[in-house]
Amino acid sequence: MKIGVAMAFSQHTSADFIKAAVRLVESKGVHAIWVPEHVMFFPDYASTYPYSNSGRIPGDPEGLLDPFTALTYIASCTQNIRLGTGICLVPQRQPVYTAKMVADVDFLSGGRVDFGVGVGWLKEEFDNLGADFAKRGKLCEEYINAMKELWSDGVSTFSSPSVEITP
Repeated sequence: MKIGVAMAFSQHTSADFIKAAVRLVESKGVHAIWVPEHVMFFPDYASTYPYSNSGRIPGDPEGLLDPFTALTYIASCTQNIRLGTGICLVPQRQPVYTAKMVADVDFLSGGRVDFGVGVGWLKEEFDNLGADFAKRGKLCEEYINAMKELWSDGVSTFSSPSVEITP
């Protein structure tokens, strides 16, 4: 069995604490560290968090560090532990930049990245980012397919209703 831990770090978490925490987790033989993503969060929201009985997200997700920034720092503090997005809100992101971020962290970490993806649930966040909440499933699928093409060898080309990659 492989054990992974979710670790949510924010602007209220010191870099020294993050370093100590991830080194401790790695020293205990944990397989992976997963970091979440939310660009914007509000104290009050109408959306229902699907993984709690109350419909509210547990803890205080305000000010979460960007997952790729956090994972790059965690990679520099660790040697072998897997590094995962838990999850990356793909339909909120530009797919070419996201593909580059994933590839860069994977390169800098020596191939330790696991790219966990999801469509998101917080409509208010989508609205404030100008992302289409109603089409998030389709966008996620298109963006993942575009990223897979970008990660392949050679010159990448891709065409879908929402993504166009041409040389």
